[in-house]
Amino acid sequence: MRDRRDEAWPGDEAEPVGEPIPEEGPREGPWIVRAVTLLVVAVAGSFAALLAVGAILPRVAAEVGGSVEASVVLPDDTEMPDLRERSVVYAADGTLLSILHDEEDRRVVPLDALPDHVWQAVLTAEDRRFFEHEGYDVEGLGRAALANLRARDITQGGSTLTQQLAKMNFLDAAQTLDRKFTELLYAMALEKEHDKDELLERYLNQVYFGSGAYGVQAAAEEYFGVGAAELSPQESALLAGVIRAPSSTNPRRDAEIAERRRDLVLAGMADEGYLTAQEASDLQATEVEVVEEGDQEVKEPYVVEAAKQQFLADPTFGATFEERRERLFGGGLEIHTTIDPALQEMARDVVAERFGGDGPTAGIASVDHTTGAVRAIYSGADFEAEQFDLARQGRRSPGSAFKTFAMIEALEQGYPPSLSLDGSSPVEIVYDGGDQTWEPTNYGGASYGTIDLGEATTRSVNTYYAQLMTLVGVEEVVERTELLGIDRQAAYRGEEFPSIVLGGLEGGVSPLEMASAYGAIANLGTHIDAHFIDRVIEDDEAIYEADPDEREALSPAVASASIDLLTDVVSSGTGTSASVDGWHIAGKTGTTNDNTDAWFVGVSPVLSTAVWVGHPERQVSMPGATGGGTAAPVWSAFMRQALAEFEPSDFPEADDADLESLYAGEEVEVPEVVGLTEAEATLTLAEARLGVEVVNVASFAPAGVVAWQQPGGGSDHPIGTPVRLGVSTGQPPAPEPEPEPEPAPEPEPEPEPEPEPDDGGGGEDGGGDGGGSSGNGGNGDGNGGGDADGGDGSSAEGAAAEGQDG
Repeated sequence: MRDRRDEAWPGDEAEPVGEPIPEEGPREGPWIVRAVTLLVVAVAGSFAALLAVGAILPRVAAEVGGSVEASVVLPDDTEMPDLRERSVVYAADGTLLSILHDEEDRRVVPLDALPDHVWQAVLTAEDRRFFEHEGYDVEGLGRAALANLRARDITQGGSTLTQQLAKMNFLDAAQTLDRKFTELLYAMALEKEHDKDELLERYLNQVYFGSGAYGVQAAAEEYFGVGAAELSPQESALLAGVIRAPSSTNPRRDAEIAERRRDLVLAGMADEGYLTAQEASDLQATEVEVVEEGDQEVKEPYVVEAAKQQFLADPTFGATFEERRERLFGGGLEIHTTIDPALQEMARDVVAERFGGDGPTAGIASVDHTTGAVRAIYSGADFEAEQFDLARQGRRSPGSAFKTFAMIEALEQGYPPSLSLDGSSPVEIVYDGGDQTWEPTNYGGASYGTIDLGEATTRSVNTYYAQLMTLVGVEEVVERTELLGIDRQAAYRGEEFPSIVLGGLEGGVSPLEMASAYGAIANLGTHIDAHFIDRVIEDDEAIYEADPDEREALSPAVASASIDLLTDVVSSGTGTSASVDGWHIAGKTGTTNDNTDAWFVGVSPVLSTAVWVGHPERQVSMPGATGGGTAAPVWSAFMRQALAEFEPSDFPEADDADLESLYAGEEVEVPEVVGLTEAEATLTLAEARLGVEVVNVASFAPAGVVAWQQPGGGSDHPIGTPVRLGVSTGQPPAPEPEPEPEPAPEPEPEPEPEPEPDDGGGGEDGGGDGGGSSGNGGNGDGNGGGDADGGDGSSAEGAAAEGQDG
């Protein structure tokens, strides 16, 4: 058997054209055959005469001069309606993904694209005098009846091909004489308005062949797995033999009947001169072979379904849903999707290698963020078993992968990367006007002290981001995610609290949403809506080309700063397993409570990809699973292959002027924080959009309290300026050591005594004065030491601080 190349979906069986094959019975003698033959010919001739009389007599008109002339008034509405034609879905490289149709599977092909033996077989079976008659054929009617009687089978039709077209396009199936008269009139009108080639082409594309196949192209695909242009003479003869009774003569149901009917058509083709007797005999000796019946093998059914849903939701293709559906399944469209089959296969292989059975699976969504085109989307599910795409429709908590959105909003509001907050665990968050509290903790209970935005992102510190969320505002972050393509209602369901920064979303997000949202960061702040349809072709003309909405979701400068922060996550943080050699990768990990969901969402300069790992059923724990340890390796495995076809490149960068002006030129007043605890002082300075550098110092102040700050409160400094805080250890500063006493001066040698004068008393007074001078000098040294010990301590503490920092 041939391999099915382009299978069609079976539809509902239509009513057959003609009568079913009569049951086999014993053959009667020749005299009965001759008698019945004469009767049939007589009846056929009488019936044809009745048709002509019934068509003409009601329309006899008297002419001037008393003469009478019979005239026939033919219908003037002979414009046949457009055939419903299936639509075809392709991948970005032209690979056929699916054929879309409902009851009628049809693909119109021009007559000149068909081998002659196709139409020759059909005319042999249905209307041998087609090129000779004008819509009705009295001789053909009698001959067909006789041939059918002799063959004890329906081998030829009584109605002409044109009459069949009239019935299919303008009339119902009622078997009444009036309906037959009308059929004759329409057949004559069709012959008048259309040439024979037009009528033959229409018939070959419209007639039903059974198994849901309408037209010769669909029939060739359905029964033989080839296009109509590739049909052989014996295959053409078999299809022609099916037309009269497609339900009861289906070759899959009874190969013997199908073969017998085929052989009769081949013999007739020899009688008509289309084949030689030897050719017909040789073809009759071949075995009837048809492909197995089955639904069309849809490649990438989830992709096809996504494209269908996008089409049906777009008013470009019709004002109402019904109009769009009719056009999709009967409009003969070519729908070209954005999907790259190679990337799709990579995603499938990566998931299959790591997951299977009843355990967890992975959802992968990859988007070209420069155009919004979805290049790959896969979640490992079986479409026949579960027509729900976890990568596109599944909504799960993103865990810490949501922190990126708070980070972006903070940068947009002017909070600098040097913004410092307390990373201790737990931390108390007060919100809702003070009526609600929340105490988040860090993963594993880790505590980090005062850290800046970069370290908090690299280490994915929950308590830092919980405080950041209160600084920038929940409403502001939610609105930012809307700009980035997150469906607000579906994601939050009206429940918007600070905890969403750690992934606590009521509805959740899909991998496709996350890949698209992160893509805006890599696209220098411009978000382009993700889409599956690239273009739609109708009658060889493009009626639609993708023009997705795009908007500035964040400023170029913030996008560049975000890339820097997220690159550190991959180079030295929780996402090191997502690295790809030779490429700059930026991204964020995410892990939910009880390890039920693991994420890595990351961007390269050419693709933005999200990976989710979890169970199709919600809230099933995966002990030990984390975003960095479980999802990031899957991301890297996929992206290593996906990026192999690209030359490594860098992320686009904002203009230097944009980067320099991100915070430049704006100054804020430094708040006074001496006397506050380290956490209070850090938060106060953060609210003023200032950085913090903490130095532990010995001080008489209580432990954890700010003993001094530089610069001091009340001064103005640019946003992001780090304020140095001396935080007391609770230990008093060590006293300054007593200064070493200066050594006593060496006594000067006494001069040789002169001869004493007669009185001898002045020497003692001179010595006394000298002693007094020495005493005053000693007192001077003592006062100097007293100044050093008796200071206010700030210089001493400053010295200690320098020593600690160094």
